[in-house]
Amino acid sequence: MDVSKFQKPDYMIVEGSGHKLRLRDLLILSLRVFRIRPLRTFLTILGISLGIGTVLFLVSLGYGLQYILIGKLASTEDSLISIEAFYPSESDLNINEKDIEDITAMPGAAEISPVGEFVGEANSDSLSGYLIAKIVRPNYFRLSGTNPDIGSSFTEGEKSVIVSNTALRLFNLKEDESSLNKKINLKIFYQDSGDISDAKAIGTASDLKIKGIIMDEVQSPFILVPSDAVINKPPFYQKIYVKAKDIEAVEPLRDKLIEKGFLISARIDLINQARKIMNIVTIILGVFGVAALAVSA
Repeated sequence: MDVSKFQKPDYMIVEGSGHKLRLRDLLILSLRVFRIRPLRTFLTILGISLGIGTVLFLVSLGYGLQYILIGKLASTEDSLISIEAFYPSESDLNINEKDIEDITAMPGAAEISPVGEFVGEANSDSLSGYLIAKIVRPNYFRLSGTNPDIGSSFTEGEKSVIVSNTALRLFNLKEDESSLNKKINLKIFYQDSGDISDAKAIGTASDLKIKGIIMDEVQSPFILVPSDAVINKPPFYQKIYVKAKDIEAVEPLRDKLIEKGFLISARIDLINQARKIMNIVTIILGVFGVAALAVSA
């Protein structure tokens, strides 16, 4: 074979000199696959896009569920740093004025809201029924995180009440906005024991209008009454909400309340637990998304 017949190339490959391709040449080579194997290229791009989309969707779903769950647990900012304190039911102890003074004087306490729960008899349009009357201050809604599902909460000096939807059934009232502003006459029975025959009946200064409705099928029928609407103050309270001065004061304040013999329930604990669980769920969803991306690629 005559080697001289072969044309000598116009270029030489020199080891270590790097390539001489221009950017335009690199683009042509990269896009060449679209002309040679268009279907395979399209399916590859589609698979990677779906994989990336799956990762973003699953991670966003995890954070979205976490946001919704935490929003349900803490509907107000103050409820995050508030503690619910009450004596064990087997102790037969109630919160008295001395307890309230001691709790108010605690270094980490910024605000309190005692809650008294007694049997009440409510009348509306010639219909009456027994329910649980909860005597509260207006700040109860901020500290407990409780908000009416229909209507709004009462404010300082306002002669109105919040009722549960089950309480409305006692008066044959509809469980919607049409029941707002209806008048209710209320008697509350202060008693030291569960025997209502030994109770002292206390009325309100005037008829109270319904300002809000709480949808609750779990609890017995109840009504939230402002403390300044009751003629006589409750002789004792069943529980108290204590707002800490800041997030750092929650832990020391909780320890002091436990030392006094109270049982404690803090929303911040529930939120921390929920956040840990949802972080794990988010990681798992992210792993599934990455796996989907790897398979599609």
